[in-house]
Amino acid sequence: MNPFYNFFRKNEALPVNICCSEEAFHQKLKIECKRSAYNEQEFSLILLKLNAARSGQEKRIRKLIRKIHHWIRDIDIVGRYDTESIGVIMPYTSEEGAKGFLHKILGAISELKNDVEFTLFKYYPDAETPEKIQSTPL
Repeated sequence: MNPFYNFFRKNEALPVNICCSEEAFHQKLKIECKRSAYNEQEFSLILLKLNAARSGQEKRIRKLIRKIHHWIRDIDIVGRYDTESIGVIMPYTSEEGAKGFLHKILGAISELKNDVEFTLFKYYPDAETPEKIQSTPL
């Protein structure tokens, strides 16, 4: 791997640059559904929700986004699913791959662990709606 890759990627790791708006994220999710159906490939969606009980919510969300960005691949998409949730679209990712990614993220956000709930969805190319694989408050 080119040594400049990590340097430039980390400099781009501002939450504004790495997290799509809610509208843009839903548009990308629709595109990924169409791509999945056309290529007959499944993909995964992970939703991470921070409980709003504590102050400094926006700062905590930015921290979560930075942690996610550290572990995603170039083809993964991070964005606001709604006002309280961050979504990660993982193209060409099996259920096991999404669970592995989720395990890495949960290990990286140990200081936020008590405040995060996650939901894992699997999109199959021939299905009308996604299958909910796992939903657990930590």
